[in-house]
Amino acid sequence: MLWKNGAGFTLEIARSQGEADFEWRISMADVSTSGPFSLFPNKQRIISVLDGQGIVLHVDELPAKTLNQGDIFAFHGESQVQSELLEGAIRDLNLIYDPAKFHAHFQWLNDAAEQAFISSADLIFIFNQG
Repeated sequence: MLWKNGAGFTLEIARSQGEADFEWRISMADVSTSGPFSLFPNKQRIISVLDGQGIVLHVDELPAKTLNQGDIFAFHGESQVQSELLEGAIRDLNLIYDPAKFHAHFQWLNDAAEQAFISSADLIFIFNQG
């Protein structure tokens, strides 16, 4: 699927049902050039780098945020975001959602140890990066 700003492509993994604008979406994108992020008004975004050397995000007037593999960063969908690749392309995982309807939490789990997972959430996604 073409990015909203037309500058790249994303693989939509899952999204809320309905023909209109989604309420939430999980996607993966290969980012091969630095540039602006698409705008998603009235949404919240969470991004994490899966592969590659990392990316620097310049979000509105905030200090620049460097994301390396496994780092997680949340920002408003209507924010002006300019990206700067550190050393070549990256692959990222994105969660975009309507914060008026959903609360989201994004975390990486270490598979080296057994872990208990307890949640009162209505919807849980678990991905294996292996």
